Amino acid sequence: MKPLIGVAPYYSEKNNKLYISREVLDAVVFAGGIPMLLPFVEEFKIEDFESILERCDGFLFTGGHDFPAEHYGEENGDKIGPFAPPRDILEFGLLPHILERDIPVLGICRGMQLINVVKGGSLHQDLTPDCGACISHEVRDTPYYQCVHKVSVKNKDLKTDFFGCNDLEVNSLHHQAVKEMGEGLVDLLWSEDGFIEALYGPEYRYLVGVQWHPEYLYNQDEANGHLFRSFVKAAQEYREEIKGEKNETL
Repeated sequence: MKPLIGVAPYYSEKNNKLYISREVLDAVVFAGGIPMLLPFVEEFKIEDFESILERCDGFLFTGGHDFPAEHYGEENGDKIGPFAPPRDILEFGLLPHILERDIPVLGICRGMQLINVVKGGSLHQDLTPDCGACISHEVRDTPYYQCVHKVSVKNKDLKTDFFGCNDLEVNSLHHQAVKEMGEGLVDLLWSEDGFIEALYGPEYRYLVGVQWHPEYLYNQDEANGHLFRSFVKAAQEYREEIKGEKNETL
């Protein structure tokens, strides 16, 4: 059986609806997984999610809204927001239990920031020249499948195979970034102006976060396709080890 990937959806406050972009689902399917949207709840109770944790072989935390700075011990600045409280309840409640079980995790944009904050790190609330930003990181006037800047490995001695290369071109749709790294996390890729663009947790089976949106690039760029394949492969290996179920197609 193919690995089942739990996907954290976006949230529309205006319509009080959860939704997801087609590209996110297509990227998981492309890599050999089956995506399943996770539900929002008014109050997180782990007993309500035990069956999901037992069934899912990996979890994908997507991009989207900011979360309040109180999650990393700061007050909200003028440029932070908008927020999505239903997402915060789900994601901050669920991710620690996922990590405790060592289930594979991929975080995209907000998802990478979530990983960092849950592990005790902090964020730049808004990227400006005052904090060192000298290229535009929130580029929304071009197609999302168009790359706008380069990211590179700083530590060439790192032996990882999440991307299959050390340098790649990416799109960029974020106005926040990692400031202080969370406990046990390691930087993977950096932007040209010195911000962390990818990180991972070496103590885990698979814990990777990227600041760009690979779901718009996976089918035109080998490195981004490689990222999704490495994630779903880790989910399949988890499934085989924990549940004893093999998928001969991966």
